[in-house]
Amino acid sequence: MHLASTSATLPEKILRDLRIEDEDGDYYAATGITLSFMYAQHMEAMVEVFRQMVEVFSDYMHPLALDSKCRDEWTDYTPKQLKRLLNRFCSYSKYGEEMVLAKLDADSPFQYFGEFGVRIMGVSENDTSFAKTDVCAAYFEMPMHEVQRVGRDKVLQLARSIAALAPFQHGMCGYSFKYFHREGSDKIHRWMGDKGLRYFAVHPFMNKYEYYCRHELPNVNWITLLGKEMTDKLGGAATIRKGLSEAVEVETLPHGTILVAGQMPPLGDRNALALDLGPLREVAKLTRPVSMEVLDREELVHILSYIFEGEDVETRTERWLNRFDRKPGMD
Repeated sequence: MHLASTSATLPEKILRDLRIEDEDGDYYAATGITLSFMYAQHMEAMVEVFRQMVEVFSDYMHPLALDSKCRDEWTDYTPKQLKRLLNRFCSYSKYGEEMVLAKLDADSPFQYFGEFGVRIMGVSENDTSFAKTDVCAAYFEMPMHEVQRVGRDKVLQLARSIAALAPFQHGMCGYSFKYFHREGSDKIHRWMGDKGLRYFAVHPFMNKYEYYCRHELPNVNWITLLGKEMTDKLGGAATIRKGLSEAVEVETLPHGTILVAGQMPPLGDRNALALDLGPLREVAKLTRPVSMEVLDREELVHILSYIFEGEDVETRTERWLNRFDRKPGMD
C-alpha cells in the first residue's frame, strides 16, 4: 500500500514501526490520533470549559465510555465524579496539575490505558520559569484508525465542538506519538526523535515545548486550528483562504479558523517520498509568521534536544524544525 493515501487501513508493517513493545507485548510507546488545544487562561477560569469538554468527548465516544480516572492510582470513574475531580484539579492551580480520564481495556496490549483518553493540564506562572502567562492544555487521544473507523466528518465535528467551547490560542489534530502510551526514558525519546525524522506529519507532543509555544504555533497537522489572535495576524480568514489551494479546507469558527490539509491524516513517510504532505506543506508555509519559528532558535533547539539527543543533536533538531521545507532525499 502506498502512503500517498491513508483512506484504507494502515498496513501492519507501518503500525509495527510506530510502536515499541516489550517482551510481553505491552507497548512502551505508540502512535494514534490526538486532538489538542492550548489556552492562555488560568486553570480556575477553565474548569467549566473542561467539564464541557469531557461531556463532548463522552458523547463522541458513545456507546464506549470513559470509565477510569488517574492521579496517583486508578479507580472507577462515573460522570458524577467529574465535578469533584475538577475541583481538586483547580485546587492545585498554584503549582499546576493534570487530570486524566481514559477508557481502560484489560485485553489491550497497552499497559495502563485503552485507546481513548482525555488529558487536561494546567501550569501556573509559579510553576515554571518560562511561563509569563497562565496556560492550560487539553488532549483527546484516539486509536490510530479512528478516522477510518468513524469517518473524517465525525472527527472534524469533534474538533469544531471543542473549539466552540472557549477562545483558544491554537490546536491541531492528526497522527501523534501519544502521551498515554509513552514512557519517559531516554530510549523512548530517541526512538520518537528517529521516527519524527522519518514520519514528518507525526507530532511528538512534549510538555515544555508545547507550553513554550503557547502563543505561537508549535506545529501543523492534518487539522490545524488558529485562534482569533493568530487568524488576525495572518490577515483574517479570507486572506488565509486566498493563500491556500483547494486541497486545504478553510472554515471560520466562533473563536478562530480551522484548516484541514487533505482528505485523510497524512503520515509524511520520507521513505515513501512523503507524497501525502502537499497540503500540509502549504499550511506550514502560510502559518510561518505565527509559528514557533519566530521564537529564539537556540532556545527551541535546547527544549527539543532531549528528543533528538546524541552527538548530532543540533543537526537532528534543525532537520525536524525544517522538515516541511525539505523534499525527501535532500539530507
